[in-house]
Amino acid sequence: MEVRDFTGSFLIDGRETEEMDLRVILSTGGGVTSGSGSFPVPAALAGRVMEGPLTFRTSAGDEITVLVRDFILTEGRAYFLTSGRVPQTAGSGTARSA
Repeated sequence: MEVRDFTGSFLIDGRETEEMDLRVILSTGGGVTSGSGSFPVPAALAGRVMEGPLTFRTSAGDEITVLVRDFILTEGRAYFLTSGRVPQTAGSGTARSA
């Protein structure tokens, strides 16, 4: 398992949300690497019905595709899985093995 921390913002309707941190927990099994985590729901997502993936753009310009699997409104958090490649963190965050 590896943890990668990023700083950046979500792209919503062609605009970027406020800057925030996104922690992605990567796990590998059967030759496939997948990522998951949670984030505080930005104001731009409040009350929206999610259709399709979200794009998180890191401060280094890398993009992470996020598939929200659950919104916990009482916590103000969204839980997600990643789709596709999760960038290395050089210049866009920190990584550590757990």
